[in-house]
Amino acid sequence: MASVIGKIMFQALLYGIVAVISIGISSLLLKGFFWKYVKVRTSFGRLFLIKIRTPLRDFFAVGRLRDNFLIFKLDKEERRIAINPEDKIFYRSLSVTWVDIDEDKGAICKTDYSTVTGFDAVKYNNLYVRALTQPQISSNKDKLFIVAVIIIVVIICIGIYLT
Repeated sequence: MASVIGKIMFQALLYGIVAVISIGISSLLLKGFFWKYVKVRTSFGRLFLIKIRTPLRDFFAVGRLRDNFLIFKLDKEERRIAINPEDKIFYRSLSVTWVDIDEDKGAICKTDYSTVTGFDAVKYNNLYVRALTQPQISSNKDKLFIVAVIIIVVIICIGIYLT
């Protein structure tokens, strides 16, 4: 009985090795598309597959939608593109939701392959993050201190000018 279970486990191990090798070969042949597709497919609609169209070849990225912004990473840089909810930019293929982006214009392609107005997505994201993380002067004590320092500097400049 033990030898039968051992043979079954050995056979399952060999099939597992064949499955891992075939998944590895298919991920190499698809040049990064396979694991991004699996990630989007297992997210149950939370993520989108983004096809970045260039003149020579298409790149793929995984994106998410947050506050009417399409956010994705390309070449380890986060990009943020504002989208209009009235535009028909999403379509379904291979059981996932897709968005096409024209890299030359920095614009989202509609489903009829016309583009919306584009802009630099990296620069826009940097400005957005900078605006969210800039320090704010919140207490009145700090504001009064800054005003007092400015007044003292002006009085010192006037004193230096008069002497």
